[in-house]
Amino acid sequence: MSKPKQKPDLSTPYSRALRAAREAAGIPQMELAESLGMHRALLSDVELGKRRAVHVSRTQQLALSTGSDQIELMALAAGERGIDAAMTAGASSEALEALIVLVLHLPKLTPDKAAKLRKYLTRL
Repeated sequence: MSKPKQKPDLSTPYSRALRAAREAAGIPQMELAESLGMHRALLSDVELGKRRAVHVSRTQQLALSTGSDQIELMALAAGERGIDAAMTAGASSEALEALIVLVLHLPKLTPDKAAKLRKYLTRL
C-alpha cells in the first residue's frame, strides 16, 4: 500500500502573515473576502501560497481589516511581488506602488517599526 503524496507547502512569509492576522482577528475567510469584495477562493489561494500577494491597495485593505501591521504586510507583499524588479525597466506597477507606499510611511515609523522594516527589506 503506497503512502498518499504529501502536498508541498507553498506558503510564503506574506501568506503566513495574512492568515495569522485574519485568524488572530477571529475573522472567517468568507466574511473577510466578502467585506473586501473579493472571492473567498482567491483569499484562500493567497493564504495557502497558491497565488502571490494581492495588489498593494488590497493588501492595505487586508491589513486594516485584520488589524495587522500595515508596514510589515506591505513589505512582505512588496517582496513577493518583486521589489527588485521595480529597479528595472520592466518593473510592475504594483511593485513600484508598494515601494512608494513604504517610502511614504517612513517618516511615521517608530524606531521599532523602522527596525522591522529594515529586517524585512534586507531579506528581499
